[in-house]
Amino acid sequence: MNFIDRILQKHGLKYEELEPGEIKTLDNMSAALASGALTIDVIKSGLQNMRDDIENELCNHNLDPNQDLYLKARLRNCLVIESLLTTPEKARDMMERQIMGFADRIKKK
Repeated sequence: MNFIDRILQKHGLKYEELEPGEIKTLDNMSAALASGALTIDVIKSGLQNMRDDIENELCNHNLDPNQDLYLKARLRNCLVIESLLTTPEKARDMMERQIMGFADRIKKK
């Protein structure tokens, strides 16, 4: 069981419950972790992909107020995380916090 699987399991989640952009980002970061190639650039790239997905969703004019607030909070989190990147260890902690956010979102459904 890899790092991402352990965190997902810890929060009672499965990949199937995540959104496509979330899965793609976690898969990319997991592969980088496994290969020892997790760099700030890899993390920034993953965050940029998530940010792009969030921004595209925010362009939807049919969002209810809760969806709008949720997406804006996710976008803010991405921006904060991007500004804090300094080491792979912090990246692991940030990934765990991000998964905790996924868990909160999924459990509210």
